[in-house]
Amino acid sequence: MTGNRYAAPAGHGPVARACRVGGEIRRHPDRQVTFDRLFREAVPLVLAGEHRRDTPPTDGGRWPVSVMLTPPPAMGARLDAVTTEAEQYAGPGHFRTGAAGLSHFTVRALEYYRADVRPEDPFVRRCAAALASVARRCSPVALRVTGLTLTAGTVMAAAEPLDDAAWRLMDDLRDELGEDGWLEAGFRRDIWYANLLHFTGGHGSARTRRLGSDIRDGSDIRDGSGETRSHSVGARS
Repeated sequence: MTGNRYAAPAGHGPVARACRVGGEIRRHPDRQVTFDRLFREAVPLVLAGEHRRDTPPTDGGRWPVSVMLTPPPAMGARLDAVTTEAEQYAGPGHFRTGAAGLSHFTVRALEYYRADVRPEDPFVRRCAAALASVARRCSPVALRVTGLTLTAGTVMAAAEPLDDAAWRLMDDLRDELGEDGWLEAGFRRDIWYANLLHFTGGHGSARTRRLGSDIRDGSDIRDGSGETRSHSVGARS
């Protein structure tokens, strides 16, 4: 399943370039605290079968036109493999958003979902121009995938920026979009992540309950050693 997401032309997208040159180094919350909180909140819901279940996108809902970072081939292949491992415990039928060609790190969602949206749409064109302007004046963005966590509706790969470029991309894009950034105007993302599985209704509920325990102790999702939340899964952009 895919959303309506705009990808900039090769060589001009945020994977290659991002952000303002110079400027103040921004301070950011402890991301591990956020990932740990998501895990603590998710475990009792998953174990009780009360976790969030997603459905295909509909007009006015989630997964709209968005700006995202897409991983290079080696990283995408590793995320695909980990997605397949996670699916063995969650059961079939969930949305495999970590599969090869689908995995991504969202920078910013731009509107609510529209089924009929085209590249020539005026709003899309303005947002694409804003992204291109930001990309032209920036440093490369590098993210390291540091482990897996469980959320109330997903299996999530946690990522950590290697420097400030990713955060500057986020902030510069906000400034460049102006009023076209209305959807997330009152919200600032404070973590980087790629959701590998989105749970759906009625599929593999017993296995999904087991998934909560397996992610918690790291067994069978990675190589069986250490906690997946704080151990690299070997993927880097």
